[in-house]
Amino acid sequence: MGLLFSGFRVAIIDDEKDIRESISQWLSLSGYETDVFADADSALESLVPGYPGIVITDIKMPGMDGMGLLKRLMWMDSTLPVVLITGHGDVAMAVEAMRPAIASRAQHTQPQTVQRTR
Repeated sequence: MGLLFSGFRVAIIDDEKDIRESISQWLSLSGYETDVFADADSALESLVPGYPGIVITDIKMPGMDGMGLLKRLMWMDSTLPVVLITGHGDVAMAVEAMRPAIASRAQHTQPQTVQRTR
């Protein structure tokens, strides 16, 4: 592993073993350290605020789906980058996927007062 990616991790959550293992292998060969999880609940046990990397998650999974995971992660750590993947997407799903991140950013942004001077 190169120094460039030292300590940077990629969490991969997908219920399909072949998919998560192939993504993990591809990223590992590219120099990234990976954490793989078969479902959102097991990922949430390990993903803590300040996780040193990004999350890649499938949207369609049994139990908590990727959208539910995204909402939980944004509530837990709004700065954590999350990439949603799916083989079943559409425009409405893409718009819905952006809402938790936007709401989380808005919640953590403080309004600023502007004073006029003449």
